[in-house]
Order: sequence, then C-alpha cells, then structure tokens
Amino acid sequence: MSTKQTLNQEDIVAELEAKKTELERLQKQQEQLGSFTVDLQSRREELENLSTSARQARENRLKGTTASIDQEIVQYQQELQSTAQRIAIIEASIELLSPS
Repeated sequence: MSTKQTLNQEDIVAELEAKKTELERLQKQQEQLGSFTVDLQSRREELENLSTSARQARENRLKGTTASIDQEIVQYQQELQSTAQRIAIIEASIELLSPS
C-alpha cells in the first residue's frame, strides 16, 4: 500500500470515528428533546386544568420572560425534527465511509 493510500484510509477511518461520535451526541440530544417536549406538553395540559385565576396569576408572573408553552413545544419539536434529519444524514455518511 502506498503512503497516499494509507493516508486516505486513515482519513476515512478518522472521519468515520468523528461521524460516529457526532451520531451518539445527536441521538442523546434527540432523546433529551423528546423528553423535554413531552414534559412541556404535560405542563400545557396541567395549565389547562388550572382555575382561571391561577392561570392568570401564572401568566402575569411569566409575562415577558418566556415564550408560551405552545411556542416552546413548537420550537423544540422543530429542533427535534432537525436533529432527526441530521442523524439520518450522519447515518448515511457512516454507511458510505464504512468498509464493505
């Protein structure tokens, strides 16, 4: 094997390892986002069950400091979808880089 081929093989192995590491990180992020989204949805249901006065008091405390729960859910669902797409791309890259 020539030096050029060895370097190319080493580069491929290094890239493959980097992709696997990124895949693990993204899978953990995906799991955390999924759990957080479920938690937000359960909080929304909880808020819907609060009395009107309790809900108004809570809204007054949060006014101007955070997004609404529905907005947060949408934001994290979009991030979750983006993460899933990145995972699919990385999995395809790993498949292409892996020796047959």
